[in-house]
Amino acid sequence: LSGPSSFASTFPKVGFCRVWWCTIDDENCAFAASFASACEASCAFEDAWSHGKSARTLPSEKWKLKMAGTACLTPWKRPIKPIKQRHVVVALCALSTFVCYADRINMSVTILHMASEYEWSAVTQGWILSSFFYGYMLTQVVGGLLAQKYGGKQVLNFAVVWWSMFTYITPFASRQSVSVLLLARFLMGLGEGMAFPCVYHVLSRFVPPEERSRSFAVVQGGVMMGTVFSFLTAPLLCGRFGWESVFYSYAILGFIWSFSWMWIAPDDNGMMPYGDRDDSIAFEECNKMLPHATGSSNHALDGKAATGNFSCFRLLQHPAVMAILVVHFCHNWGLYIMLSWFPTYCYEVLGIDKTGVYITFVPYLMMAFAAICGGWAADRLLQSGKPVLTVRKSMTFLGLMGPAVFLPLFSLVQNKFAAMLLASFALSLATSVGSGALINHVDIAPKQSGTLLGITNTAASLPGIISVPLTAYLLQITGGLWLSVFLLSSTIQLSGLWFYWKHARADRIFP
Repeated sequence: LSGPSSFASTFPKVGFCRVWWCTIDDENCAFAASFASACEASCAFEDAWSHGKSARTLPSEKWKLKMAGTACLTPWKRPIKPIKQRHVVVALCALSTFVCYADRINMSVTILHMASEYEWSAVTQGWILSSFFYGYMLTQVVGGLLAQKYGGKQVLNFAVVWWSMFTYITPFASRQSVSVLLLARFLMGLGEGMAFPCVYHVLSRFVPPEERSRSFAVVQGGVMMGTVFSFLTAPLLCGRFGWESVFYSYAILGFIWSFSWMWIAPDDNGMMPYGDRDDSIAFEECNKMLPHATGSSNHALDGKAATGNFSCFRLLQHPAVMAILVVHFCHNWGLYIMLSWFPTYCYEVLGIDKTGVYITFVPYLMMAFAAICGGWAADRLLQSGKPVLTVRKSMTFLGLMGPAVFLPLFSLVQNKFAAMLLASFALSLATSVGSGALINHVDIAPKQSGTLLGITNTAASLPGIISVPLTAYLLQITGGLWLSVFLLSSTIQLSGLWFYWKHARADRIFP
């Protein structure tokens, strides 16, 4: 078959033109199928072939052959690419952090109503807000080790169900006594403490190195969107249905996520049915980086064998690990002050009504977009050939310098618009740490990234224990001078930036 004339003489009933279908004899289906495949491969024909008619131009779409009785050659627009398995994993992990922060932050809003009802002092409120972090700190390393032994899917699911259960019973606990409420918040923190080590463990198995910055940025975006959701919906629920409805509805979200996760997510050593070859390549690439990847890929994915030769003390001895730990601590110092006290600040200083504190979602919405943009920018810099260490240091510089400059300025203005703008600048820049020091775990210790995050996040939980009640004491001592709170935060963040700049590394350190 050499050209249009041969084709036309052989298949007189075939017409290729600007129509949406044409009929082909059953006996010629095999050839039609091969021709359709050629069209799909090239998609660059200038002329159409038609018996007894002038040639016409083919549309610049792909063609697909459908066979049902008679064969129909149907132009098919560019096919929709299948969803990548690793993208589904990233999305589900981001949803888990969404639920995590929504459940964590809702107390910052509801405590305004609860304090009025139960007549709690500012110091009592500080202890209630910080009690969560005592439990949160205890399970960081445990969560990473359990994820390595039993798989990130099972441990993360258990964690979400656990903290959702204690979110649900929070109204009951608050009616009993402050002590019972403190215990409930502590137990809730135990569950949330396992979330991020499990997420890091799962992503280190499925996300290739060149996509990690943006993938972790998406997960961090889930954190910010959960915060936005909480600040936006909790005041509305409090005003319409009572503050108890916040805890009930948010707990139900956790249970829904758990069902979806167990139904869709892959195990550490298994692939989902709709995974494609591209996923398999990425999956193998990630696991080749793991030291236990000897022999078959199944053995490489066996997390149950990955917990033996490992020493937390050995990790902590290295200056590069300490650099990450210090940055994580300093970053969270300012972040936890804003997460815990921002609604109170808006109510007491800016004069925003309790039911109107939903406006506090604006800086966190900006954070979500900034986190994703920062991850994309970091990946672009890496793809352009910039050294990994340079990218990590640059992003960390933005993430610590931004809040160190803008938060003290935020405390000096009384205008609502100006205050929200400065808070947005500070918190948006703070997200750059997620593409800097907070992803540095995977650079230096890909095998132990979940456990390493557990170690640094344990130290990074201390600001929740220290800074949240300390803020109440500073305000009490200084007569409500918020500038003292943010100047202390700036000093801590600048110190952390100096330490990271001096000791950070991005090459693989631990086998």
